[in-house]
Formats: sequence, structure tokens, C-alpha cells
Amino acid sequence: MKINALVFFVFRIIIGLSFVIYGLYNAIQYESFIGRIETYFGQVSFFNIGIIETLAPLVPFEKFLIGLLLILGYATQKVTKIAILLCSFFTIFLIDAHQFNLALIYVVFVMMMLVILKDEKNIYALNAKKEPYMFL
Repeated sequence: MKINALVFFVFRIIIGLSFVIYGLYNAIQYESFIGRIETYFGQVSFFNIGIIETLAPLVPFEKFLIGLLLILGYATQKVTKIAILLCSFFTIFLIDAHQFNLALIYVVFVMMMLVILKDEKNIYALNAKKEPYMFL
């Protein structure tokens, strides 16, 4: 039981740190990020939609916030569901942009987040419902 909780915790921290670091990197190197996004949008056929292209520059900030909430363990189930939707969209978008290596990374993240969703007790989180015996 404790080993499962530790696996959930480690997965949550790995994904959270990845999102925070990558979000910070893209926010600091924002012009480079925008250049990559424009390149990707030049290669896509299905996702060549104006609203998606308008919201794409917000991705580093979304990733940073999601990663921070995952690290802190606040509203883990809800944040994980949002992250799964976001990463699934990124996967499909990157496949359409012929960036298969990056899409594979997001597939791995989605699989890890599906494991995190199985953690109902979430004992290593800020919003955990802890019984008195769990504090030991």
C-alpha cells in the first residue's frame, strides 16, 4: 500500500517538475518558443485553426501552473485530468506537425498521469484526507 502511494507521488513529482522547468524555460526563451510554435503551425494540416494559434503562446504559463499544482499536490485529481487533456491535445498536434519524438514524450506523460488518477487517497499531497494513523 505504501509502495503504491510512493509510486503515485514520484510520478506526480516527475511530471510536475518537468512541466515547471519546461514552462519556465519557454517563458524565459519566449521568442524561441514562439518561433517553434510558428514552425509547427506551418507544418500542420488539421490543426490550422486561428483560435488554437491564438492560444498557443499561453502554453508555457499553463504548463508552469499545472506543474506547480502537481508538485504541491493541490487538487491533484482535477489538475491531472486537465493535464491529460492538454497533453493529449499536444500529442495529436505534434503528430500532425510531424514531430513524432515530442509526441512520444507526451504519450509517456499521459500514461504516467493515468496512473496518478488511480491514486484516490493521495496521502502525499496538500489536500489529502489523512486518517490519524497515516501521519506515522
